[in-house]
Amino acid sequence: MEDYPEEIRSSPVSLVSVIGRPELHASISTHLHFLDPAFNTLALPYLSKVSLLLPPPKPSPSDSPPAGIIKRDWPLKHHTKVLTVVAALISSDSVSGDPAQWLELCSELNNLKGLICTRITKLVIVVVHSSSLMNSQRIKWLRFENELK
Repeated sequence: MEDYPEEIRSSPVSLVSVIGRPELHASISTHLHFLDPAFNTLALPYLSKVSLLLPPPKPSPSDSPPAGIIKRDWPLKHHTKVLTVVAALISSDSVSGDPAQWLELCSELNNLKGLICTRITKLVIVVVHSSSLMNSQRIKWLRFENELK
């Protein structure tokens, strides 16, 4: 069994991408790694760089493998490339502050939604709150526009 790669010897692990607020990535990744079941994490410092994680979807080939046979590198792909969750960490300043920052944030979130809409990936928006007051209208809009509960 030791001759097989790690992704075959271990149980499946979900892959989470944490984007934005790089100072929080280490603590979030550590926490997710020690959950049961554990999560692998990929981190990006900026929301605008998400297209690096999500390559365009490939059209499915007409000749699929026979039933009961998995494709080559399928376990590796689902351990390291297929995202289960994309967590966008947003500063409360960009939600409640300058209208230009708000418009930029909305544009970046729309781009993110466009990239993950054809996938099984879920979107989580985390507003990292500082001591400032939050704009409740903008929070409501974030929930409505991104179909969050």
